[in-house]
Amino acid sequence: MNSQQLYAIVLAAGKSVRFGSLKQLTLFNNKPLVSHAVTIAEKTCQSNSILVTGKNWRKVYNACGPIKGFHIHNSEYENGIASSIACGIKAVESIADAVLLLFCDQPLISPNYLKKMIKTWDGSKKNIIASSYEKITCPPVIFPRLYFKELLELEGDKGGNSLLKKHMKFIIKLPCKEAMLDIDTPRDMNAIKK
Repeated sequence: MNSQQLYAIVLAAGKSVRFGSLKQLTLFNNKPLVSHAVTIAEKTCQSNSILVTGKNWRKVYNACGPIKGFHIHNSEYENGIASSIACGIKAVESIADAVLLLFCDQPLISPNYLKKMIKTWDGSKKNIIASSYEKITCPPVIFPRLYFKELLELEGDKGGNSLLKKHMKFIIKLPCKEAMLDIDTPRDMNAIKK
């Protein structure tokens, strides 16, 4: 592995409006979704991982048990996912060469897949490494430092999709069917459990 510093940012600050209850604490294979995400981030990036929480942050944080990385409470979580991305970026922008954005509602993502993403990135200053399935580009995504300023300028519930569209020629897509299986509603959870 190269000497570049990559940090995994686990985004777990959402309000879970469509889910109807605190989605981060919903059990998948007897483990809260947020704990799944933190575990794979830590298996991949060790202590170079950040958990960003918002609503009911104490419950969400405590559901993870002791964490190797660090925790940031996004007090502006009501402003959407862009504010959570900004919290994570601001915490590491002076030391990180890239960030891996990981959503807590994708429990089928594996540490091996994230390691494959990191190996593909391999310290590139321009290439964005994104997951894809059937021509759809989606998270997890690795953004090199070059894109931090643009990530910090995002607003509302716009994640990195606008950047992915803007910088298509710099994206390396890795096939990952599991990335398309995210949980927004209880129906999604039931479908994934089957």
